[in-house]
Amino acid sequence: QRLPEAKAAAESAWARQLDSPWLHICLYLIAYEQADSQEMAREAAQLKSVSDFEDIMLYYEAQAAAREGRLNESRLLSNQAVEMTLHAKQPDSASLYLAQAAMNDAWAGNRNEARHEAQRALQISSGREGEAVAAVALAITGDSPEALRLANDLADRFPENTMVRDQYVPTIHAAAALHSGAPVNNPDAIINELAPAMPTEFGSHAVDRVAFLTCYSIYFRGEAYLAARQGPQAAAEFQKILDHPQLTLTDPVSAMAMLGLARAYELSGDRAESVATYKSFQNLWKNANSGLSLYPRAKMQP
Repeated sequence: QRLPEAKAAAESAWARQLDSPWLHICLYLIAYEQADSQEMAREAAQLKSVSDFEDIMLYYEAQAAAREGRLNESRLLSNQAVEMTLHAKQPDSASLYLAQAAMNDAWAGNRNEARHEAQRALQISSGREGEAVAAVALAITGDSPEALRLANDLADRFPENTMVRDQYVPTIHAAAALHSGAPVNNPDAIINELAPAMPTEFGSHAVDRVAFLTCYSIYFRGEAYLAARQGPQAAAEFQKILDHPQLTLTDPVSAMAMLGLARAYELSGDRAESVATYKSFQNLWKNANSGLSLYPRAKMQP
């Protein structure tokens, strides 16, 4: 989070006549953190038509739009990234981008769109990362049987993979248990199942140069504490995510953590902090598409 120093490092590279597409991606993310839309547009423009990098910028732009509830714009950007990577014969990347689009729709309550995108992602590729993201998206939409089937498939195919074992599978199980539509009768079991994720929960999940599922195990632990009616513990988990924006970047999970934190404060009896956090979420989603099922709940005062 030493953003001025990060920008100075980029300028130092240019002073030495060095440049890299990664500098522009990093500067785009810094500008996003600083809410500098003009700088974001300028850096994104630097990578238009840059082979092997335009799809990455489109991905982060799609995530930024989804984080602010602009789902229509996010889908357009995601579709461009998907078509670009399919044309370049990179099915694993296309699957991951589409699975993340499904996740974004799942967060926003667009279940039908999310399920369609997740299933299409799985048809494009059975790559590990895309399958993991699609499974979490399906779990959030309430399709627990399919999510758990995918979790078992990942565990069977990658039994020695640390991220699969300690992060992806516990996260999928937790999401499925919390969003199945049935009462959560044993939230402590969910919290215990997520315990293996704790040593690496601040690790940045990244493949093909894009980040995904980072801090998701923390988020679902927070939801489990909410289900257990343990407001302070839930608040501590959601706050972890909000304290580390350099990990979640443009991922909508940080917006969902904001909403979770507001609910945790409400459960804890701290109405003032709950109202303030809800208002922060509303400000973030001030340009959100109308009709999102999540948005009306977020507009309600606790």
